Amino acid sequence: KRSISKPISTFKIPEIHFPLLGQSVQSYYLDFTNHLSRAINVLSPENSALLARYFYLRGLVNLMQRKFLNALSDFQNLYKTDIRIFPMDLVRKMIENLPPLDRSQADQKPELKRLISHLLDKQREVTKTDDHVKKFELPKTHMQVNDFVKRIQESGIVKDTDTIHRLFDALTVGSAVPSTSPHQRSSDGRSMPMMVPKTTSETLKHKINPSAGETIPQAVEVLLYTPGQLEPTEKHGDAHPKLWCALNGGKVVVFDASTWSLQHSFKVGNSKLKCMIMAEQSQVWIGSADSVIYLINTHSMSCNKQLNDHRREIVDIVVDTRESLPSEVYSCSVDGTVIAWNISSLKVNRQFQLPLETVTSIQFYKNRLWCC
Repeated sequence: KRSISKPISTFKIPEIHFPLLGQSVQSYYLDFTNHLSRAINVLSPENSALLARYFYLRGLVNLMQRKFLNALSDFQNLYKTDIRIFPMDLVRKMIENLPPLDRSQADQKPELKRLISHLLDKQREVTKTDDHVKKFELPKTHMQVNDFVKRIQESGIVKDTDTIHRLFDALTVGSAVPSTSPHQRSSDGRSMPMMVPKTTSETLKHKINPSAGETIPQAVEVLLYTPGQLEPTEKHGDAHPKLWCALNGGKVVVFDASTWSLQHSFKVGNSKLKCMIMAEQSQVWIGSADSVIYLINTHSMSCNKQLNDHRREIVDIVVDTRESLPSEVYSCSVDGTVIAWNISSLKVNRQFQLPLETVTSIQFYKNRLWCC
């Protein structure tokens, strides 16, 4: 196989021709910032990975100059360019040590206020995480099925409840221990498989379990079918369609819709996922109850961008289909905030507030955006 070489970009930092004195260093930082700003301004939005590196570098230079708000803005831009390089610990430490005046000014800027709130909330969640060592003792008496499931999960042997129920059935054949597994029991206590009605068996072609491996079954909140598309490892004639399943706790499971085999699994946040759309061939947008829109790169199957402009739960996302090549995506939150996004740059084209207390969905129909 031939390795595909990625294009290399070079940024030349300003040279140092001065003694390392305070005023000279500050002038150098200013020159450095101007160089980076010019590089950022000439790049197209499609080159988001390189843009992210420039924002990251400019954020560091602004931080060295104690221009904290500028640094926060640069790091905040990583959410729309490449969140994978977001310096979480550095930004959190900077927020915790912001001078009162800077903190007050940051709170007056909605995008920075959301960033600060998001990072501090995330830190509190980490602090609450229960990391203590649990003691596990082998049971010494007979167990009912619910206790059996609990003990097996605590032991770490397996988490999937269906698997544990099957194990319970295998260990209790011939006994009178009651079971809540998907089997019927005859009067003498032996396990008998349930009969599936003929009409159901004829209609049911495939059965997939997106919750396989989970401690408890997760509800499938949203389904998305995407037509065949190329991945780096696939040949042009072997592009498979995919079925995306969004689960309750932020997990997304992707199946190959031609073989129904599990292809990918990843998490985007920890909240219920509310909607999914394919904005373009390389992007799937996922709206979450945590007010964030997560952007998935369909080639790498990773989330490297986020949109954080909504303040409430995302309820729907639609692509503007009025043009042959869609250029806008509309998102709506439960409080009636509707935002029109530029697909390429991820910038907000327009934003308006619906005069409704609660909104559940939006849809394009006959060149109009309908909201209810």
